[in-house]
Amino acid sequence: MSVATAQHQPEAELLANMLAEIDVPVIIRRSVMDVPEMLAAGPRQLLVPADREIEARALLDPLPEGDGDPDEPA
Repeated sequence: MSVATAQHQPEAELLANMLAEIDVPVIIRRSVMDVPEMLAAGPRQLLVPADREIEARALLDPLPEGDGDPDEPA
């Protein structure tokens, strides 16, 4: 199951490492045609097993707006 899209390889690796810390296996796949000259550029999809999707999304999905900002009035 695709749980996230990264803008480039370094971002994908960062997200994959976050998932690895909670023992969620992940595969990084290029989202567009593979062009060797692009190197680390280009979007990537992060894929996890279907039975770990909820756990992965809980870690990677951003907080709803307004949560966690101490400067924002309640």
